[in-house]
Amino acid sequence: MDSQPLLARRGAEKSESVAALKKIWKGSEMPKRVPAIAFVFACALFSLPAVFSQSQAPTTTTTEDAKLRERAMKLHREAIVIDTHNDITSPMTDEGFDMGARDTSGKTQTDIPRMKEGGLDAEFFAIYVAAKYAKEGGAARRALDMIDAKIGATAN
Repeated sequence: MDSQPLLARRGAEKSESVAALKKIWKGSEMPKRVPAIAFVFACALFSLPAVFSQSQAPTTTTTEDAKLRERAMKLHREAIVIDTHNDITSPMTDEGFDMGARDTSGKTQTDIPRMKEGGLDAEFFAIYVAAKYAKEGGAARRALDMIDAKIGATAN
């Protein structure tokens, strides 16, 4: 085993590495290239908005947009629309959120009026129980409370 302490060896290795880098840097063309590379990078960076603004130009007319939207809505109405994960049970349990009324507060994205307007055919409600309930106890009670909140809301 080397008698020199580990930190002293690492410090010496670091000093040798820095000295080697300085030697390479001093004898190379790199210092002269740095401003040129920085200039090219800056030009490229500042030209990006112009490139993207040209590529984002509208390619369809309003008539074509309307036809496309009409076709999409027809397809949507004919499809079976299923939301496979909805966390609305947490606000229902914690805040007494009522799904039957339109939410105008902006706190949630789910309510029955919007589900009907959007043509939602089926919904899967998540019963998420935070890890703290598993650690502190009460996970089953939390899950049952969330299920009761959902059942109570649909029974009305």
